[in-house]
Amino acid sequence: MLFFKIYDSYYEKISVKLWIALAISFFLSAWAKPSFIMMFFPVMAALLIIEFFTRRDADIKKRFFAALGFGTTAFPACVYFLILKYDVYGGDSHSSVVTDAGGLAETLSSEVLLELLLGVTFPLFVLLFNLKSLKNIKVSLFWIAFLVSYVEGKIFGETGIRANHGNFCWGRKMGIYLLFIVSIAQFMRNYKDEKFLAEKPNLRKFYFIAGMALLLMHWASAMFYLYHLFMGGYYYV
Repeated sequence: MLFFKIYDSYYEKISVKLWIALAISFFLSAWAKPSFIMMFFPVMAALLIIEFFTRRDADIKKRFFAALGFGTTAFPACVYFLILKYDVYGGDSHSSVVTDAGGLAETLSSEVLLELLLGVTFPLFVLLFNLKSLKNIKVSLFWIAFLVSYVEGKIFGETGIRANHGNFCWGRKMGIYLLFIVSIAQFMRNYKDEKFLAEKPNLRKFYFIAGMALLLMHWASAMFYLYHLFMGGYYYV
């Protein structure tokens, strides 16, 4: 939320308190688990670059310093991330990061594609009925962040003792979490909006019944996963 609060006015002025709060939040996120910044920072960078070249409500100097001021909130977390990289993979470490574009090609297989679709069934269902919501920066940014996290998880991997840790897949779980937040919020807005599908009452009824059923199935799946963990099952299934 700090990110969007700054985003709404970063071309005019960035509050020093908000800048510090966001920088600390990014740093703490990286310190706890760098998966989020690995997913979010590429999207944030792309957003700032696109707005730098496409916005015409300010001269190039103002656009540059606005993007720079906003972007530097990620600097402390990036420094920590680089230190972590050399600490984990440098020196006598027997692990390293590898890339495998073939992993992304596996997504085209029917089994993996079905797994992907089942994981985002509710958010995708809500999006299909609210395509205009993509104009909302929160919705579009979180969908892009999820796709970036999925690609990262498929392309990047580790060797050595960390080969089976799946560290590059954690970002995808965070991406799905963000999708559910914005999708549930949109679903609730639709419910409160009497004009939503008002001209098609049967479709409106189907939307809410099917949406609730999908959400409950996601919840049941999550409960089964927790049960699996409590019974001593492996976390990566």
